[in-house]
Amino acid sequence: MNLSTRIHDLLFDHDCVIVPRFGGFLVHYKGAYVDEARKLVHPPGKEVGFNKQLNRNDGLLTDAVAKRENLRYEQAAATIATQVDAWQHALDNDGRLELKGIGTFWNDAAKNLRFEPDPRSNFLKDAYGLRPVAAVPVAKAAVVAPAPVGPVVRKLEPIVEPITEGTSGRRVVLWTASAAAAVLFAFAAWMLNPTGVGNGQQLGGWLSGLKQEPAVYVARTSPALVQLPTDDSALVLPSVGSGVQRIDVADGTALNVDMGLPAPAVPDTTHVATAPLTPAGSLRRYHVMGGCFAVRENADNYIMHLRGRGFDAALIDEHKGLWRVAIGSFADKSSANEALAAARKEEAPEAWLLRK
Repeated sequence: MNLSTRIHDLLFDHDCVIVPRFGGFLVHYKGAYVDEARKLVHPPGKEVGFNKQLNRNDGLLTDAVAKRENLRYEQAAATIATQVDAWQHALDNDGRLELKGIGTFWNDAAKNLRFEPDPRSNFLKDAYGLRPVAAVPVAKAAVVAPAPVGPVVRKLEPIVEPITEGTSGRRVVLWTASAAAAVLFAFAAWMLNPTGVGNGQQLGGWLSGLKQEPAVYVARTSPALVQLPTDDSALVLPSVGSGVQRIDVADGTALNVDMGLPAPAVPDTTHVATAPLTPAGSLRRYHVMGGCFAVRENADNYIMHLRGRGFDAALIDEHKGLWRVAIGSFADKSSANEALAAARKEEAPEAWLLRK
């Protein structure tokens, strides 16, 4: 029996396939992208990842092997255990394990298990059969600016009016009016010329004959200036009040003094503002965990996948070299248990509850 073939087939219909005592295979959506180095456009798909922490048997793989190989459930579980032992033996001796159509495992220098997915596998059914296509740049047509258009020159033809008897009379009247206007303009210029001999006296006499308005006395409405005493103690200003106030001077006179606006109230600077305390019940201490990832990029992609399906997913922390992703976080345990049941039913059968 080829166990990798059974896992490969299940990943088309399930987002998580767990191999008992080995780890879990997770698939997440990946949009179409352009490979600029190879000049290729890759279609959208689902890429597989691996989490060795998900090793508890959920029955999915065992049930599929039992139905496919016509075995009992216990026999299928024993067959899977034998295959897992062979995988571990290959990793310990060869340091490398390749699962056809899924990916390759190897141990790094620190004896940590690493996984590289097969780039040729696409577990998205909607993109089945699609292959990368060549990215051919589209040549843009050059925009040619139109040639400048010069000004249009039109030759004006003289308009010749026929001379009639009435037209001749009007022309004589126009010439007469123009001559009279010129004479009046010359006379006005001669009268206003101050440098001409006798013109200044003649212009002054002409202007003196104009009617002049008689001077009118206007009584003062504002109080006259009062010489204040040189002694500062003779003038006492009130300490309170605002607006215009009447102040008696020592010599018996009175002054109206504008005291201005009232002084602004001095704020109380001894008061210390305190921030309201946050109730402890509002903290989200219960987290419905969806998976742990050794690579940060895989954790971020899984979060984007969950948010696309409507979950409030977030990265909780890095624990023992693994990035832990929560499907949702809650303040009370009852709400977290309800969300955990829904997550196991809809999204992640191996989800668990973490109190942090």
